[in-house]
Amino acid sequence: MKPLDYNSSLSPAPGLRLRWRGRPRLLPTLAVLSLLTLLLALGTWQLHRAEYKRELLARQHQALGQAAQDLRGWDVSLPAWTPVRAWGRTDPDHAMLLANRVYQGRGGYLLLVPLHLEAGGTLLVARGWLPADPDQKVRPQIPRVAPTRPVEGRLSPWPGIGMKLGEPDAGSPFWPKVLTYLDEDWVRTRLGADVAPLMLLEEGPDTPGLVRDWELLIGNVSVMPPEKHTSYAVQWFSLALTLVVLYLAVHLERSPAPAAGRSQDP
Repeated sequence: MKPLDYNSSLSPAPGLRLRWRGRPRLLPTLAVLSLLTLLLALGTWQLHRAEYKRELLARQHQALGQAAQDLRGWDVSLPAWTPVRAWGRTDPDHAMLLANRVYQGRGGYLLLVPLHLEAGGTLLVARGWLPADPDQKVRPQIPRVAPTRPVEGRLSPWPGIGMKLGEPDAGSPFWPKVLTYLDEDWVRTRLGADVAPLMLLEEGPDTPGLVRDWELLIGNVSVMPPEKHTSYAVQWFSLALTLVVLYLAVHLERSPAPAAGRSQDP
């Protein structure tokens, strides 16, 4: 039996060649190039996000076995997910409620309370999740804690901002503030303090009314793991390849090759 020649199946039939169907039009070509650039950029961005999530997971796993460090003043060298025991004075009069935080299908708020550290600096403490009242005008009751106490937990990046639409608090003069998004510059200005770029996810004894299931509330990695980003990258690159194939299929055609030794000129 004659073996199959796979290379021949990928080439034009003998005596045929590929050529352009006339001159490609400028505007459609520019549109295809623009879309191709966008698809490649989206795929590359997803690959970068996958690598970032892998590094984030590695830091999280590394921090799991660490003992809590005493934190009396902000230390810029501390990475995210480091377990700490922060010492200072809580400021419940300037508590903030980050709205539109969903937990197990129910809307609610993330309770944020400033902690003024003993040796200087302010750390924003995420105390937990509070369910929202069906009447949006009714604010939840905020559990009070001792003003001076150590707060245990792990450091975390601030929640993503997403889309900014006006002021975070819609210009409300009252505290506690209900925020639609969390902006570092806005928080620093309202508190009049040097706020740390990381916040503290409280993990101490449970407080009635507060939920601290941080993997679901904050878990950026668990919501979108690295494998998901890689999958999206493959999809974007596949679309880019399909676009190139379609463009070539529309603009290329097979034509008879000139006979050997015959000039193409009339």
